[in-house]
Parts: sequence; structure tokens; C-alpha cells
Amino acid sequence: MDQPPWYYWLIYGAPSHQALKKCTLEFCGITPVRITSIGPVRLSKPAFREKWLLKARQLGTQGA
Repeated sequence: MDQPPWYYWLIYGAPSHQALKKCTLEFCGITPVRITSIGPVRLSKPAFREKWLLKARQLGTQGA
């Protein structure tokens, strides 16, 4: 995202997250569904991006 995740959730209600979760994944029987958001990406520093990649890797290996 190019905005802070809290802003996307609070101001917009996270519509794309809700659509993916409710209308696609849960409809197909995939539960539980958890979403991790990162951002803003455009002006982020390399150290922040590296931290996000490590978090994504950690979350990905938890489900394996």
C-alpha cells in the first residue's frame, strides 16, 4: 500500500481486504483468514522494507 495500514482500515474500511477475505477465500472454505498489511511503501527506507520482508517470510513459514 502507499498509505499506512491503520489509515486504510480506519478511513476506508479495508474494502479490498474484506472482498478477498469474505467473497473469495471464506467462500471457497478457506478459514481462518488473516491479513497482514505493510505500508507506506513508496517513500520507505530500505531498512523498513527489509523488516517487512522478514515478517512476510516468518508468516509464510508458520503456515507450512
